Amino acid sequence: MSVSKKLSGCSYCKNIPGCDWQSHSLKNELNVVVCPKVVERDTCKYCKVYGHKVKDCPKLEQKKKREEAAIIKRDADFPTLCARAPKAPGGAKPPVSVAHPPVSFVGKVIKNRPEHIVAKLDKEHEDHIKAEIEKKNKKHEEWLKRCEEQAKQEEINREIRSAQHVRAMYDKYGTTWYRWVVATEEDCDEAYDLREKESEDEYRREIEDEEESKKYEEHCAHMRATLTPEEYEIWEDEEFDNYFDIPYAREANFTMRASDAAKHYYLVHGMMLPDGDFVSNEWGAERKIDKVLRERKQNEKK
Repeated sequence: MSVSKKLSGCSYCKNIPGCDWQSHSLKNELNVVVCPKVVERDTCKYCKVYGHKVKDCPKLEQKKKREEAAIIKRDADFPTLCARAPKAPGGAKPPVSVAHPPVSFVGKVIKNRPEHIVAKLDKEHEDHIKAEIEKKNKKHEEWLKRCEEQAKQEEINREIRSAQHVRAMYDKYGTTWYRWVVATEEDCDEAYDLREKESEDEYRREIEDEEESKKYEEHCAHMRATLTPEEYEIWEDEEFDNYFDIPYAREANFTMRASDAAKHYYLVHGMMLPDGDFVSNEWGAERKIDKVLRERKQNEKK
């Protein structure tokens, strides 16, 4: 009997194109359906039990009843928040309109909540928005503060690097280091500023010398007009002696004979030093006394 059923195959799958209907039978020896197609067709998708469909599932029906009972109990527990629809005569439920679907519990609560609760919730919402805005503003201010501190620190680091570079150039090239770094990789803003200042000082001194010469010529012309030739000659000799007198004579002699490094040191420090205190090499003039004094100061600090 089992052999004949096996040979006969599944009568349900026989009508399905491309199905291997001879590999199994519709029912087994106990008259139980074993065809996978039939079992899949007649198995409930909700409770996974064979013998009924989803629309006839008893478990799903019980679930719907529990949900309806929970809605009825919820509406009874919160009558002030839930606007219950009036029941139709005979206890039947009122028909549901397609244009106006039933309102959910959350919708009922929002629609029927008291005014003081609405005002409180609105205030809490506004306070929350204000707190978020204040938090964002605070974070933005902190970010701006960090950027400002970072910019200040970068400026300090730049000044430190600039001072170190100037000191290195001074030790390498001497007092006129800014002249020797023109159009090189070692040139910097400080060197450019010193060159500009030196040019301005030279231009200012030229103007002052021209003004002094003009005043002196006017003074000489006035003395020539007011004095006799003999008196003017005596006055001119006295002026010549005063011009070459100390300290004028020393300054004039130093200006004519000193090197550029000695003149620059005199303009900066006001000291007249002989050229023997300076060393001329391929990089320029470097004052030995400055180097010795710097080494002494460093040793005293240590």
